[in-house]
Amino acid sequence: MDFDAFILAIGKVFKLSLNSGQKQQFSAYYQKLIKNNQEMNLFGFDNQDLWLKYFFHSVFVYRNVNFHELESCLDLGSGSGIPSIVLKIIFPHLHLTIVEANSKKTTFMTNLVKDLNLDNVVIKTSRIENIKPTQIPQFDFATARAVAPLEQLLELTAPYVKVGGLLVLPKSKKYLEEVKDLNKELKILGCKLTDVDRQLDHDYTFCTLYIKKISKTPSIFPRKFSQIVKGFDYGNKSK
Repeated sequence: MDFDAFILAIGKVFKLSLNSGQKQQFSAYYQKLIKNNQEMNLFGFDNQDLWLKYFFHSVFVYRNVNFHELESCLDLGSGSGIPSIVLKIIFPHLHLTIVEANSKKTTFMTNLVKDLNLDNVVIKTSRIENIKPTQIPQFDFATARAVAPLEQLLELTAPYVKVGGLLVLPKSKKYLEEVKDLNKELKILGCKLTDVDRQLDHDYTFCTLYIKKISKTPSIFPRKFSQIVKGFDYGNKSK
């Protein structure tokens, strides 16, 4: 996939047309990734695969999210900006907050946001569990890619999403192994699994979990990470 094919594919997936400014932003993003990759290890494949494996695959998994109805977005562990900065270029109205623990990568994203002239973007160098949900606004939408097992992701995202909001978590095709024992955890966190999108595209298999925030998450969450990795014991199973 080259640049032109990427632009056409994004338009088809999200049913929109990118303007010249958005196209220039993607081109500049591409060049900045290549320039900084050797020093910062931002991606791990050949440059010619960036449009497919980095840009397109990072947002194709969100193809069924109606971003026109969402305003605020939380992205955990964005690394060098996927998917959130890619989504921000496509949907400029989004108010975006990125939480990333690696200071070199937050520096990269901060400079990137400035270079691309993106507004309403907040980048925090932190682990999300070190930020109390009361310290930041509740979000319409939260996502995280390849950050942690599903049980941990739920606790790291649900407390920050407003009731009625949406958690969208891309997982591998083995997601059933993670989902099958989480009904009680979902209930405790005030969430409900509403849909699973399964798709094979360009030899890329993914499953995207759509989780609705249906009630307030108890204030004890998220716990310290040392507790999170041990699993749930709050009114549920122990490990």
